[in-house]
Amino acid sequence: MKRMIPILAVVFCGLMSVMAKTVKVSEFNPDKNDATKAIQAALDSGAEKVIIDKMPFDYKITTIFLRSNQEVVVKDGVTIAAIKGEHKHPTSCLVVADGVKNGILRGEGKALLKMNKKDYQDPNQYSRSEHRHLMPIVNCKNFTLRDITLAASGGDGLYITGKNGDVSSDVLIENVTCTDHHRQGCSIISAERLTIRKCRFINTDGTPPQLGIDFEPNNNSEMLVDCLVEDCYLAENTGGGLAVCVMFTLCKPLSITIRNCVIENNKGGAFGNWTGGNADKAQTGTVRLEKCVFRQPKGTAMNTNNMRAGGVKLKFRDCVFELQDPNGQNFCSVMTQVSDDVDGFDFGNLVVKYVKLNQAFSVASLGPSKFVTPKGNITFKNVKTGENTKFDLSQLEKKYPGNPALRSFKTLVCDTRGMVPLKKRGHGVSGLALRGSNRFLQYGKAGVPMDITFSLPWHRGGINIPVTVTDSNNTPVTNFDITSEKQVFHFVPQYDNVFVFSWSTMEASVNVSSDAPGNGYDCSKGLGMMGHEKDFFFPVMSGTKKVMVELRGDIGEPVGGVMYDENEKIVAQTEYIDGIHLLVAKRPADAPDAIWRIHVKGHEDHSIRLGAPLPPILYTDPKNILIPAK
Repeated sequence: MKRMIPILAVVFCGLMSVMAKTVKVSEFNPDKNDATKAIQAALDSGAEKVIIDKMPFDYKITTIFLRSNQEVVVKDGVTIAAIKGEHKHPTSCLVVADGVKNGILRGEGKALLKMNKKDYQDPNQYSRSEHRHLMPIVNCKNFTLRDITLAASGGDGLYITGKNGDVSSDVLIENVTCTDHHRQGCSIISAERLTIRKCRFINTDGTPPQLGIDFEPNNNSEMLVDCLVEDCYLAENTGGGLAVCVMFTLCKPLSITIRNCVIENNKGGAFGNWTGGNADKAQTGTVRLEKCVFRQPKGTAMNTNNMRAGGVKLKFRDCVFELQDPNGQNFCSVMTQVSDDVDGFDFGNLVVKYVKLNQAFSVASLGPSKFVTPKGNITFKNVKTGENTKFDLSQLEKKYPGNPALRSFKTLVCDTRGMVPLKKRGHGVSGLALRGSNRFLQYGKAGVPMDITFSLPWHRGGINIPVTVTDSNNTPVTNFDITSEKQVFHFVPQYDNVFVFSWSTMEASVNVSSDAPGNGYDCSKGLGMMGHEKDFFFPVMSGTKKVMVELRGDIGEPVGGVMYDENEKIVAQTEYIDGIHLLVAKRPADAPDAIWRIHVKGHEDHSIRLGAPLPPILYTDPKNILIPAK
């Protein structure tokens, strides 16, 4: 019986630890080389309060998971650090709050959580990733993070989101410093009743967007409702200070307030607002900025895109912008990629202080959209002369009335039934870098083999692009995956037809080429491309009285074009600026069939569409053109 006493004592002490309302990690014998098990055991103990107390070494860990109904305290002087050489998986994180309810993680004094960003950025040590977040907060309810520093992740300092259609709600982030992260200081994907208060988001640098805070949902099931950022400091971020980016029409209207914040010295601009939603349905709601100061050392201070009638309202109240570059700056850039009028600005009583002002508003080609006169007032103050000028906002609508012809721009459905090659031989070199969803059209003759080459001029991460092959009646033929930077697909058609190769590039650009005659690119929904200068050819059939071509450049990415008729005469051209352009040329009603050319130059992401009655197919060589069979 005497030998049983030590064993019983150990069991009793273990039970007391489990039953205790408060435990210390030191009680779980943390290893100085890997304290993960000890900290996780303390978190899993069921204690109401877990104290990560000071030890003579830093706590080195892989990943720990927070629990519900628990307060975790990181004591003054404690550092929790990622183990060097770990976190090899591209989504491996340091501290995870997944489904936590009624949880608190807080620091005392100088409490630090840090990872090893420089190691993750080294391709000799790690595969490329932008998702090695320091702390994801996923589908949490009534969760608090405060009084702590988060540093040097391989992704975002904070990543706040929902899960399976649910949302993180009643989350408080207070007195937190997010510094030196690879992608974002904080990404907010889906949240309701979120408060971020008295925090610092600084020194983000690594991979775009590289913002201090980015509100950016991933799909239309997510929401940004009753979100408040107040008394925060966002500075020295490579991509910019703060952005609201909603590329989908969400399930609920936006309601975001930014209050009493200082946003300064961010290279990519102080504030960005891209809240248009889906192309065919505007996102609604309000983004409010109250009593904020925006200081921009160089470049445009505010960038907006897809502000649209019936969409999100952007409201400023008692805000000040300071443009500090003596060589000159623009206050606000305005761009749209939809056909609705540009609307939703309410500047309140905004003040813009400047050393040298180039343009108050830098406006891209708005295409069909009219710039509706904004609400409120803007006063521009010259800090050198002291001169105050009230800007006449009504001049914007007069200067940018919109283009009605573009509003009525339509394309035909791409129908290749009964089409055959114009020439017996094709030309295989295309030189394109295609982006987005693309459809390559290739005529095939029964039993005649052909090789179609796919290559990737640019890509991020691994390569896996599914390709489906159908015929001109949309009947499935086959499918395959692009899995390498250069890949040849050997194809033997079983019957004569125009076959359609469809794919979506995701994080890549794709080049496709074929020496077989009769191949082109469906541009009915816009042929998306990435940065190049290229000639395209297209047939203009007899009886076509008006030729219309639309060019679109992405945000801050200019595009321009020159259109030539069959005699190589310039019949239309555009400026080389971002936005939406329309090239229009008239021709006699009795003009014969012809092949026209358009020379397109795009800085980065851009697209091209052919307007009805032109068949919506572009060719990189006139030898490749398809025509209706006689």
